[in-house]
Amino acid sequence: MQIGKDTTIRLMIVDDSGEDAEAVVSAFRNDGIAIRPLRPLSADELASMLATQPIDLVLAAKSSRVISLQAVLAQVAASGKDIPVVALADAIDEAGLIADLALGARAVALRGRNDHVLSVLQSQWADLDARRALRRLEGHLRETERRAAYLNHVVDQTNADVRVQNLALLQRAGNVLIFGERKYAMRVWL
Repeated sequence: MQIGKDTTIRLMIVDDSGEDAEAVVSAFRNDGIAIRPLRPLSADELASMLATQPIDLVLAAKSSRVISLQAVLAQVAASGKDIPVVALADAIDEAGLIADLALGARAVALRGRNDHVLSVLQSQWADLDARRALRRLEGHLRETERRAAYLNHVVDQTNADVRVQNLALLQRAGNVLIFGERKYAMRVWL
């Protein structure tokens, strides 16, 4: 899914270098994508932002010394929110990629390759947007099922009431009532 012009991405960037974080923000803005960046400077600030701020994506540098990638992944997992974490690496090797993905990162992007970072973050945004849409649809389905169950209950109650009323009418009219295999003749006394 393409990011619309009216969509603002709330991106948390965990990186020791303010210049590198600003380069990512500039790449988004130069591509015409509105972005609201957050940049925690400590682990406490990270936890506070995760608890209080609505965040769409997290870009965490593997080389960060202040807040490690492992700490970011642990904090995001502990928050219980569906926030994709993308690891920002200086170089990608097979062992490092597997380790990052095993820790819980959704993807790995190359530092200095803004086109690659932008592509990976857009892909993660599209996946997140699809998961959110699925959760909304599941919620609508649960609500529809709840309403259908209520309507079925109302119809069953109405049918029972109609059967009782029909039985009363038959008794008054002097017709024959059939219950199972037994027939009952109804007489009208005047």
